Amino acid sequence: MKIAERSMVVVLVLIIVVGVLLVLPRTAAASPLPNGGYGPGGVNLSTWKVVLTSVLLVVGLFQFLGQAVVRGWIKVSVKNKRLLARLHRPGGIVAFTLTMVVLAMCLYLMYGPYGGGLGMLYNARVTLHAIFGGLLMLVLIVKAIISNFVRKQLRINVPLGVAAGVLTLGVFLLTVIPHVFRLY
Repeated sequence: MKIAERSMVVVLVLIIVVGVLLVLPRTAAASPLPNGGYGPGGVNLSTWKVVLTSVLLVVGLFQFLGQAVVRGWIKVSVKNKRLLARLHRPGGIVAFTLTMVVLAMCLYLMYGPYGGGLGMLYNARVTLHAIFGGLLMLVLIVKAIISNFVRKQLRINVPLGVAAGVLTLGVFLLTVIPHVFRLY
C-alpha cells in the first residue's frame, strides 16, 4: 500500500472518529443521563463504556496473538501468517476508533451535565483510569503516526504495541471489574 493510500485511510478514520466525538455529546445531551439514569434501550452510558472496553480488550488480544504469530513466537502455517499480517492494520484502526469512542464517553461522564468534573479525580481508581486511558490514547496515536508517516522508526512499534496492550488491560481492570462487581 502506497503512502498516499495509507494517508487516505488514516484521514478517513480520523474523520469518522471526529464525527463520533461530535455526535456522541449531542445525543447524550439530548437525553441527559443523571447518575444511575438510563438512556435509549435502558442501558446507561457507563454500561456502554464497559462493553466497548471489553471489546477493545478482545481486539487487543487478537492484535497481540496476530503479531506473535507474524514474529514467529507462535508457529502456524505461512498462509495464516500472511493473513494475520494483513489483518493487523484494520485491527489497529478498530482499536484506535474504539479508544476514541470510549474516551468521548469518559469525558462526557466527567464533564457532562451530571458529571463530577475534576472532583472525580479524588478517587484513586478514577485517577488511575484517567492516567491509563490518556496514556493508551497517546501510545496509539504515536503508533499510528510511526506506522503511517515515520517508517524509519518501525522498530519502536513492538514496544508501543506491548505498552498499548498493558494499558488496555489496566483500563479494563479499572473499568469492567468494578462495574460488574459493583465495587464503587
